[in-house]
Amino acid sequence: MSTPSRLTVGRTSTGFLIALEGRGTLFQCPVFQELVDRCLGEKQFKVVVTLSHCEYLDSTFLGCLVSLHRKHNTTGHVRLEIDAPAERRSGLLHHVNLDSYLTFAGTTPDLVGEPVEVEITTPDRHKIGKHVEEAHRHLAGLGGAEAAKFERIAQQMAGEQGKS
Repeated sequence: MSTPSRLTVGRTSTGFLIALEGRGTLFQCPVFQELVDRCLGEKQFKVVVTLSHCEYLDSTFLGCLVSLHRKHNTTGHVRLEIDAPAERRSGLLHHVNLDSYLTFAGTTPDLVGEPVEVEITTPDRHKIGKHVEEAHRHLAGLGGAEAAKFERIAQQMAGEQGKS
């Protein structure tokens, strides 16, 4: 039986630690992306996302990580890092080569105070569709063996979005 999804955020000395427990799927993506963007709204902050207690990430969540990485990290200025033990990284990210693309934290930053649980609300169908489309476009843009499959999914979702 899988662990229920849980998302928490806490302050660190340099910004925020966001923890995802259980499963990261298309249903958590909108809330997760908005949380990361809000935390990084102040230019001096850094966010570390810990996946240490995450069991599974679907392709939409993986694409969301790619999108956030591109948006918030530039050469010489890393603001978003992933924290996960090597075996967890391998299981969650290796199959789409994200373990060699994303930026990883050397250590998990200490929290200043207690983390707060973030409510994971179920987004409306249109919002989910948009996230699925964008996430798969980001994954397709990385190239690799599954790029064509991810592009087909993005095109399918774009077509469905146009019909609604």
